[in-house]
Amino acid sequence: MQASRKWVGGRLLLVGMAGACAFGMLAAASVAGAEEAAAAPKVDLQRLLQLPTSLDLEPAVRGSANKAEWRERFDTARSEFADARSTLAKTQQELAEVSGNSSAWQLAAPGIGGVDPGKGTRGNPLDYDLSTRMRRNREEVARAERRLTELDIEANLANVPPDWRGSHTADEAAASQPPE
Repeated sequence: MQASRKWVGGRLLLVGMAGACAFGMLAAASVAGAEEAAAAPKVDLQRLLQLPTSLDLEPAVRGSANKAEWRERFDTARSEFADARSTLAKTQQELAEVSGNSSAWQLAAPGIGGVDPGKGTRGNPLDYDLSTRMRRNREEVARAERRLTELDIEANLANVPPDWRGSHTADEAAASQPPE
């Protein structure tokens, strides 16, 4: 028997034996699809509303620099600060050694003034070169600390995340304490 085709309501209907077989296959396929849909696991609404963890929405550049450049800036500023502090500590150690080896006695002619008993030797440098280096080293520490603070402010204004700010070391804790 041959199937005939008829358009009814905008749909093509197959009439006859072949049409019945085609309809039976479609019905069986839709029943199998319904069983598969019923067997699919149900997903919680909260899970559907969350973005996947593998999706990276963080911008590649913050404040005209990328992650590697920010890390390099912070690492450089921290190393400069640490170098300045270590140089100052060495100069202080040298000055302490010189002051330990010298005597506090200073002679002056009577009536000229000499050493003020209240000041001791603090007003007079024991070694002018070391005192000058000490002053320069203190200025360098202050400059490096200012640079690190300015960089931190710049990063805050650019909304740079903490993990972009380089390796965190004990230098940050030392930055808050003045050198001895």
